[in-house]
Amino acid sequence: MGHDQGRSGQDLGAGGPGTVGQGTGCGRQAGQARAQRILRRCFPSADLDGLGKFAEGWDNTIWEAGGFLFRIPKRKTADAQARKEMALLSFLAAQGLPVPQPEYLHWGDEGFRHMVFGYRALPGIPLSRLAVDQWPESIHRSLGALLSRLHTLDTVEAARAGIPVFTAGRWRARYQRLFARVQKKVLPVLGPAAPLLEGCF
Repeated sequence: MGHDQGRSGQDLGAGGPGTVGQGTGCGRQAGQARAQRILRRCFPSADLDGLGKFAEGWDNTIWEAGGFLFRIPKRKTADAQARKEMALLSFLAAQGLPVPQPEYLHWGDEGFRHMVFGYRALPGIPLSRLAVDQWPESIHRSLGALLSRLHTLDTVEAARAGIPVFTAGRWRARYQRLFARVQKKVLPVLGPAAPLLEGCF
């Protein structure tokens, strides 16, 4: 598995070294040219011909090139989540689960302080594009086997590997705190629609 650690150099964002946000190297409106500069700087050996946007979420933008998917963060908080994901992927792979492992990995340095990584694109199409009743029978069996395997993993070992472990009580407490915030900050501005949201909890 290849490993392409980023080299040192000046920050690619207009907002100064290590910043994330509007107008920076991994800002919300980062376009193809900026993404190419970031990836070229982090992974000089990567084949970036035909680079195109694959998907975009709240925290990251995914770019596709050369059979790889590269993830560039859009905000500082994405770094912490990416590090948790790296720990989780390593733990799952050590348990024998077939999970993708990054072949390009930039942990951040003085030139670009945010985590960027790339892994081989998986063959196939997202299941979200198909109605559940269109899924092949093999998909149901595969998902069932995967979920069964996940539920047998040793949570003590996971915690030792740095994976956050949630018990039923911790999940309940988390959503109770969330509901308290919603009651305080969201419901008062919803007016007549407030009872509808309140019923979701």
